[in-house]
Amino acid sequence: MKIFNIHTSSKKSTYRSVAFFLLLGLASLSLPHVISASGANLKVTGVVRSYTAPSVGDSVRFDVYVRNDGQLSAPNSQIRLRFDFNNNGTYETTLNQSAGSLAVGDSRATSFNWTPIMAGNYAVESCADVGNVVPESSESDNCATQTFSVTGSGSSITPLPPVPPV
Repeated sequence: MKIFNIHTSSKKSTYRSVAFFLLLGLASLSLPHVISASGANLKVTGVVRSYTAPSVGDSVRFDVYVRNDGQLSAPNSQIRLRFDFNNNGTYETTLNQSAGSLAVGDSRATSFNWTPIMAGNYAVESCADVGNVVPESSESDNCATQTFSVTGSGSSITPLPPVPPV
């Protein structure tokens, strides 16, 4: 089935073909605007701690840097910082803070304070938009993880796992 006919002797058909191509051209001009409005994109771009090798009892400050790389502003959401003693996948300590809203291209640092009570190896995970309240173009870059060691004479006893509610 033919949708249009360019090679015709009828002026009416030629005008219809030209009108069709003009409309097609106008539609393609507006198409990139529809594609580009894909949402906010909160991304953890870095985590900086006040001690590179903290000791038991040190008050350690963690600055979590979040950037909105998306194409829409992001409303207020939560940033989470959680700690995994012995880096075994069980997070024993979780801290949350409000991130505030972020305009397109803006970055913000959110600070957390934590004091280790045991020496050992830790993983720390920081995540933006932990409640999934921000419609994002990508959810895969919301978290970042790093490992570090705590030295000192603190207890080397592994903490008990959390008890599930009954």
